[in-house]
Amino acid sequence: MNETFDFEPELTEITERVWASLVESPLIPRQPGQPSPAGGRTVTGCVQITGAWEGAVTVHCSAELARRLTAAMFMVDPADTTPEEVTDALGELANMVGGNVKALLPEPCRLSLPAVADGMDYRLSVPGARPLTAVTWTCEGEPMMVRLLERQTADAGRAAAAGDAAAAVER
Repeated sequence: MNETFDFEPELTEITERVWASLVESPLIPRQPGQPSPAGGRTVTGCVQITGAWEGAVTVHCSAELARRLTAAMFMVDPADTTPEEVTDALGELANMVGGNVKALLPEPCRLSLPAVADGMDYRLSVPGARPLTAVTWTCEGEPMMVRLLERQTADAGRAAAAGDAAAAVER
């Protein structure tokens, strides 16, 4: 992906469109400098993209917002959601956002099955990936962030090095 390409508007539009198709309560963009909500249990969904472009899409939100998403998707009260349903719902949200991102990327690309982590103190990493952009919102006072990560593949690294070597030879 071109390093100068700003993917934030597309990621924002995709996420807000997918969210609106699932939940009635809107996502409100967080303003720069707005303090982060207090810590607590969080849930993260992740899908990886492989092929002509490699990276991942992560969706990170409070456990409360994940329960609200689940309740809307399964048409139940948030208090009646199960941990398995929350995992399914957040995985599906990551899958839907990731699938829309994949449609904008060069072909061929494949989307992994979603993985979901939850807890109080964890770190999700995608080895070899660097953040391209992150977009944050709140919904009914609860935080959500979607990140797009890009992985530099060994082939891309060799091609870049070969390009650098060719450029050095041409000088």
